Amino acid sequence: MTEAAGRRDYLPELDGLRALSVGFVLLVHASYGRLQGGFLGVDIFFVISGYLITRLMMLERAATGRVDLREFYLRRVFRIIPPLLACLILAMLLWTGTLADRLPVAVAVMAFFANFLPAEMLGSLGHTWSLAIEEQFYVVWPIVFILASHRVSKSAAIIAALVIVSAVAIRFAMLAAGYPPVLLYTFTPARTDGLMLGCLLAITETALSARVPQRLLRPLAWACFVAIVATLFFAQRDFMQEVAPAFTLFALLAAALIFTVPRLADGDPLRRAFASPVARYFGRRSYGLYLYHYPIFHAAEAYRQPGNLTNYLLVVAVEVALSLIVTELSWRFLEQPMLRVKKRYSWRRMQITAPTPPRPDFIGRSL
Repeated sequence: MTEAAGRRDYLPELDGLRALSVGFVLLVHASYGRLQGGFLGVDIFFVISGYLITRLMMLERAATGRVDLREFYLRRVFRIIPPLLACLILAMLLWTGTLADRLPVAVAVMAFFANFLPAEMLGSLGHTWSLAIEEQFYVVWPIVFILASHRVSKSAAIIAALVIVSAVAIRFAMLAAGYPPVLLYTFTPARTDGLMLGCLLAITETALSARVPQRLLRPLAWACFVAIVATLFFAQRDFMQEVAPAFTLFALLAAALIFTVPRLADGDPLRRAFASPVARYFGRRSYGLYLYHYPIFHAAEAYRQPGNLTNYLLVVAVEVALSLIVTELSWRFLEQPMLRVKKRYSWRRMQITAPTPPRPDFIGRSL
C-alpha cells in the first residue's frame, strides 16, 4: 500500500475520478453537444459527493462520538459559496441581457433552486442546476443521517436504499404521466439516486471489502471504467432521460469504480492513472473548472462559425485556455485561502488515531 493510500483523510484516486467527471462535462460542451454522453459527468459528481459527505460524517462520529452540524454547514459554506459567487459575478459580466433578466437568476443560483428554472432562463448559469440539487442534499441528508444512525445502526443504509428506489419510481411515474423528459433530469426527487448510491457505498464499504474477493477487483474496475468511457461516445441524452433506470445504472458503475480502484494493487495502470499528478491536479480544481467554464463557453457562442473547422478549433482552444486560467486564479487566490479557513472548523484538528481497515476507506481532500 502506498503512503498516500495509508492515509485515511485523502484518496488520490478520487481526485482522478473528479478529473474524469469534469473532463466529460468539458467534452460535451466543447463538442457543442455532439458527444452527448459527456453530460453524465454530473452523475459521477453526484455519486462522489454522496460518498464523501457520508464518509466524512462517519469518520467524525467514530472519532468524536457525534456529528457537529454547525461545523458541517460552515465547512460547506467556505468550500462552495466563494467560487460560486465568483462564477456568478463572471456570468453577470459576460451576460448580454438586462438587469431584470439577471436578477431572478442570480437569486435562484445563490438560493440553490436553479434546478427549478428553465434552462433558457438560466443562460450562462444553466449548469448550476446540479449544484442546486447537491446543496439541497447537503441540507437534508446530514440531519437524516444523524437521526437514523442514532437509533439503529442500519437505518441510514435502509433510508438510502429506499430513496434510490423512490427516485427510479418517480421517474417511471413522471414518464407515464407524460411529463417532458428534461424535467426528470433536473427535478430533485427524481435525481437523488446517484447521491444516495454514494451514501450507501460509504455506509456499506467496510462490509463489502470483506465480501468482495480480491481477484474480482481488477476485472470489475476495468469493466466499469471501459463502460463509463464508452458512454461518452454512445450514450444519448434522450435515451437516458426516457429510460427510468438508466441514470441509476450509470451511477452504479461510478460507485463500483470508487469502491474498486483504491483497492487495486499499487502498480495497476488504472490506479496509477487515477492517482497521477495530472489527474490529481485537475481533480482538485474540478469544482472551479466546472463553475467557470460554462459562462466562458456560453459567451464564446457569438464567435462560432458553423461548418468552419478552423474557427471551431480556435474558439474551443480559447474557451479551454480561458477556463483553465480563471480556474487556476480562483484556486490560488480564492479557493485555497477559503480551504484554510474551512480547516478551522474541521474535527480533524483533533489528533485521531484509528485502525487501518483491510483496504483503504478514505475521504477526499477537497470537500
